[in-house]
Amino acid sequence: LKNLPEIDDGTGPIPFDFRKFKLSSAYDGIACAGEIYGNVGFGQFKLGVAKVTISNGGHLSFENGHWNSNGLATPDTFARFNLAVTDSKGIVGVMPVFNIVIERGMVPVPPAIIKMVPKAGDLTGDPPQARVLFKIPDDTPGRLDLFCRRG
Repeated sequence: LKNLPEIDDGTGPIPFDFRKFKLSSAYDGIACAGEIYGNVGFGQFKLGVAKVTISNGGHLSFENGHWNSNGLATPDTFARFNLAVTDSKGIVGVMPVFNIVIERGMVPVPPAIIKMVPKAGDLTGDPPQARVLFKIPDDTPGRLDLFCRRG
């Protein structure tokens, strides 16, 4: 039973199998500001912001977040992020993204689930910074920016 993927109960991090990736603890203890952008019809829009801490062998934890898209977007959604840093400085895992801005009277929609494919060198510099591009399932571009500092 250990090798079966976890069942997603809708709380906590979205299950992701990191076993096929070599994760790095080199960035443990680093704090970052995280910003999530997406195209929402009228151009690039900051969809959400959160404090990010890298710890526990390269895992990113998102807290004190805020979504700008309304609807079902709540700060608790950041606890669903399940991302980590690989030894090649890539970002891997899954995260929910509220890529549709909900206006009054519109029906709320659940987030898109983004699978991050690591690219060597997603993180650069010291302290590290990142601009990680991804595709939202409707094929619109998005990005995750990390602005980090040591200590």
